[in-house]
Amino acid sequence: MKISWVTFLITLFIAIIYTNISGDTSSIAYYICYMMTGIVMFVTLVSELHLSRQWFIPIWIVLLIQAAGFAYLMYITRGGQDLSVSSKIPMLSVNPDNYQGIAQFLFHNVGDSNGLTYSYWLSVIYRLTGLQMGTGIMLSILFSWSAIAVFVKTIRYYDSALINKLPFNVSLFYLLFYPQMISESLQVHREAFIIFCLSLSLYFFVRWWRERKTNLVILSIFACLPAAYMHAGSIFLAVGISVIYICYLNNPEKVVINVKSFFALLFVICLSIFIFNNMDLKKFENRNVETIALNNSGRMGDGGSAYQAGIPISNPVVAALINTPIKSFYFIGAPLPTYWRNPVDILTFLLSSLFYLIPIFAGLYQKIITRKLKQNFLFVVMAVILIFTIPFAWGVSNSGTAVRHRTKVVIWLAFAIVLLIRELQLKRQEKVLNCLAQNSKK
Repeated sequence: MKISWVTFLITLFIAIIYTNISGDTSSIAYYICYMMTGIVMFVTLVSELHLSRQWFIPIWIVLLIQAAGFAYLMYITRGGQDLSVSSKIPMLSVNPDNYQGIAQFLFHNVGDSNGLTYSYWLSVIYRLTGLQMGTGIMLSILFSWSAIAVFVKTIRYYDSALINKLPFNVSLFYLLFYPQMISESLQVHREAFIIFCLSLSLYFFVRWWRERKTNLVILSIFACLPAAYMHAGSIFLAVGISVIYICYLNNPEKVVINVKSFFALLFVICLSIFIFNNMDLKKFENRNVETIALNNSGRMGDGGSAYQAGIPISNPVVAALINTPIKSFYFIGAPLPTYWRNPVDILTFLLSSLFYLIPIFAGLYQKIITRKLKQNFLFVVMAVILIFTIPFAWGVSNSGTAVRHRTKVVIWLAFAIVLLIRELQLKRQEKVLNCLAQNSKK
């Protein structure tokens, strides 16, 4: 992605200089910048990702979809000047009350971004470029492709023999055409940046698992911090990484807890609750009982997309212990079949929910129940993901928001699917070899 980023930044810099010197109030210079970046991506992306020629057509199809979506957004919003039409565009956050609208407000009025930190940084960029919504969308496109590039690099580091093999092909193909990934790349939104940061965290985490160097796990945690700056809940991925580091520090093959690691683990848990200040007992107090009852009986609010929030329990500690697994399951699987409202919910379940449910439960089943998993890494990756889901499971109670937030770790899930398919292949090969050996004895 280096060539694409360099092209975008150079052409954007030239556009800024041109518009300031010439006084041209049109956006033609910026559209040329976007077009040049798109052409460079179209020509060089496959080679930048170091993929075989079989990936030309899938990648070009996705790029064409993004180009068409970009052009359509620019046309109907008049280059981002009219955001009132955004209600007609499902899943695209360009409305006046979200990131683009607040960035425009901050562009004209220096003030509070209402917690939307990404809007503040967009407004800083817009002070250089003018109100060019296309720049915000191009950043999302570049960050989403950069996350995919980091995924490819991670697989190549973990086992280069997997590149262009079935486990890798399945995961990469799904990432390319995952509807939420395409949607996030066509939004003026923080999600693409968060996905990119968490993909970097995965890369350093995989390197730590292989090399066992503390500086790598520190880099993995640090990569989560920019994402946590944009959304506080992302810090829980760093918490999951820290927990795994402490548990597997002494022995990579099994969990070893001694006095030192116990207190380190306790410190990490306490610190994470302190940092994520929304994760307090108020989440579990009696007022939540009323919310649960309303959700379970009336599908309250959220356009009818609200799902079951758990079992009404007045005691906050008991509620936390019992409802956390329930809420996590609903967060990962929403919209579940019992909550389907229309064909869109069915497609969302098939194209999104199953992508999360299958590797998580398959990995847990192999590790905890059958104990046939020879290596711990698949289970370790699943454990990090599950720890990440806990605060979101308590903070989210509708399907649309659940889909958006769990997309933050889509690169981690894609990597887990690679590990799962590879493990299933190895088990099948082992079974075949055992059968051949038994037949030869006969």
